[in-house]
Amino acid sequence: MRLGTSVTEAIQVSLSLPDTKTRKREIRGLLECCKAFGLKEGLIIARDTAEESEQDGIAIKMLTLYRWCWNSKAGWGTTRPKPCLRLQ
Repeated sequence: MRLGTSVTEAIQVSLSLPDTKTRKREIRGLLECCKAFGLKEGLIIARDTAEESEQDGIAIKMLTLYRWCWNSKAGWGTTRPKPCLRLQ
């Protein structure tokens, strides 16, 4: 996410993370982004995974899509707009 010209958050989205190969790929991409922009934390949104870890000094938070939509801030970041549309 950007605020003006500054990157403030790294968010990776994946359908599912139980597969080891997929999980490694998604985490690797998130870490590369965090390192490139000097971020100390990153977020992965997935259908079925919720956990926290740390790799290479970068905090990684994984949230289910449901949880992220339910509480757009979810204790993570301060500038995120509301991400989900309300269905009528």
